[in-house]
Amino acid sequence: MYGMEDSLYLVDGSLFLYRAFHALPYFETKKGFPTQAIYGFTTMLFKLLKEKRPRFLSVVFDVRGPTLRHAALSTYKANRPAMPEELSSQIPLIKEIIACLGIPQCEKEGYEADDILATFAREGKQWFPEVYILTSDKDILQVVDERIKVMNPLKKGEIYDREKIIEKFGIPPQLIPDYLSLTGDSSDNIPGVPGIGEKTARKLVREWGNIEKIFLNCDKIEKSIRDKLIPNKKLIERNLSLIKLVVLPLEIKKEFFKVGKPDIKKLESIFQQLEFKKLLPRLKEVQPTLF
Repeated sequence: MYGMEDSLYLVDGSLFLYRAFHALPYFETKKGFPTQAIYGFTTMLFKLLKEKRPRFLSVVFDVRGPTLRHAALSTYKANRPAMPEELSSQIPLIKEIIACLGIPQCEKEGYEADDILATFAREGKQWFPEVYILTSDKDILQVVDERIKVMNPLKKGEIYDREKIIEKFGIPPQLIPDYLSLTGDSSDNIPGVPGIGEKTARKLVREWGNIEKIFLNCDKIEKSIRDKLIPNKKLIERNLSLIKLVVLPLEIKKEFFKVGKPDIKKLESIFQQLEFKKLLPRLKEVQPTLF
């Protein structure tokens, strides 16, 4: 019989970073070093460790700089503000704390965290009864299936399985990229097809399937919609290539995800340096879960 601790947990580290930074008021050490992102991130990790007691876990980060998607669309994510210096300066210590907790972490130049999360989840199915991806990014919903689920930490751990996605979006997970290629994705600055909104896109995907099948059946689609699709075929195909997550050529073994023995002394030293007096006692609460 498997328990929740036997599942694989994959954390969207970039989401945790921004959530921790913006959810807490600014505070700093006596020497003036900002610490709210470190504190918030560590607290979120502690909560996961205490509640789920995972034996297999990885935290995945985006790498700063252009990705392969920027080559296809120069304005990709151009609507997002640059990372504040107050946040970027805290990242090295966050990663050091993750390492001290014995938690594997990963990032890869040229790729996004979502690509790594999707790759890990798909590979992880061969070793784990269930895979949980902790993120609020709707793009990752495309990898959900009978074994892969998304847990939204911003909505009290709400779990999205295949049935929940069909209920919410009216389409199965694997067709989400096709749906978004029609509507666009404002969060990533990907423009949709002019004149085609969510309702029409959902109807097209539900009735015909993926983008390839929609265009194969264009002659059967009402003219007012067909006249919007055909001139924008290249835009739709480009959007699809941007939204579909990439499977990375990573050599992964089950052992990579195993949570190791924590360096408690080093963690205590870091917390003292950062003046995290309230976190020091909490180390004892999560420590048993880390062996």
